Amino acid sequence: MPCKCFENITLSANLSLKEKLAICKCTCNARFSAEENKRIFILKDAKAEEVEKHKVDGSIIHDTRCNKCDFLFVFKKEKYFFVELKGTDIRHALTQIDATMQTFYQAGILAGKDTRCCIVFTAYPKDNGIFRKAVINLKRNWNNKLASIEVVQKSKRMEYSVAQDKVIG
Repeated sequence: MPCKCFENITLSANLSLKEKLAICKCTCNARFSAEENKRIFILKDAKAEEVEKHKVDGSIIHDTRCNKCDFLFVFKKEKYFFVELKGTDIRHALTQIDATMQTFYQAGILAGKDTRCCIVFTAYPKDNGIFRKAVINLKRNWNNKLASIEVVQKSKRMEYSVAQDKVIG
């Protein structure tokens, strides 16, 4: 069942990011997953009261001129999953996630948190090392600001276990 929690939410530009997060979150049974154009992200091994799902692109951040990821999942208020459901431009997906993380960090939300950057793509582009270098740079830039940061990517469907803290399917 697809989530419809974000369909009729209009957020005032005057609200802080923390206020937007409090208002714009999924309350249905679909809070463990996000789907777009046949790409799916699923958070596993968590209870409903432990997970918050937020639609970033188009809900929390409306500005079409700035980069932002598609969704944010928060587990136990300590682990942040920035999710981008992408076609083939996974380097741009990383740029979108990084920009979203910057926004949350500047708002005082992300400092000292465990962070996972999750990219679900349609097809992996030809590997020329550019993406690997971008991941290294991202980790280096965030190393002293977060408790931890990991970048994971998978084709079409990603299942992430919070209990095992890794991609399981």
